[in-house]
Amino acid sequence: MEFVKWVKDYEGIIAVFIAVLGWLITYRLNVKAQRKAFLNQIQNSARLDITKALRDYQGWLTEMIGKSNNLYDVLYTVHLNDAFVAQQLSETRKSFNDALCAPTSTGWVIILEEYETLFPETRKARVQLLEKHREIKDELVNYSRDNKKKIDINLMLDQVALIEDLRIYIQNNTLGEITGNTIPEREPKDPRLPKLVYYKGQLEIIEEHKN
Repeated sequence: MEFVKWVKDYEGIIAVFIAVLGWLITYRLNVKAQRKAFLNQIQNSARLDITKALRDYQGWLTEMIGKSNNLYDVLYTVHLNDAFVAQQLSETRKSFNDALCAPTSTGWVIILEEYETLFPETRKARVQLLEKHREIKDELVNYSRDNKKKIDINLMLDQVALIEDLRIYIQNNTLGEITGNTIPEREPKDPRLPKLVYYKGQLEIIEEHKN
């Protein structure tokens, strides 16, 4: 009875307390939801920037593959005079050098560095991909007809595939939780081909894997 009397005596204060508590809980949930939405917005904006840079780089690699194939055809499969071949080789080298200076060649590295705070797990993969890019650069810059071999296009084909692995990861990481859908990872038919995988908190390239 005393408790009931106490409740009646302080029912006004209790009602105010409950109302304030309810408001605080609602406010906190709203702030948390707004913060989550803001973070999702930032991550999605980063995804768009990264995706564009990666797509541009894939386009650049495809262009280099085409130039490499054309160069090989001119040098070894067409019977032309030496002066013309030398001219073609010189022009192609200049084309390679100009392409290597283009923003699409390394812009993806800068973008990944800028958004590393959002995607810290991409750091190791970025370093590995950049090293492979340097191998491609050396292949293009140091090419000589005297080598008697075709430019190793497989380096560029592998890079295109690895960049696609990264793009898929970024998309799944940013949109998967929101949409509930993800893009399947690439599974090379040949286990000796390189693949980008998530391992111990980092994305990294493995040169040989099991399906």
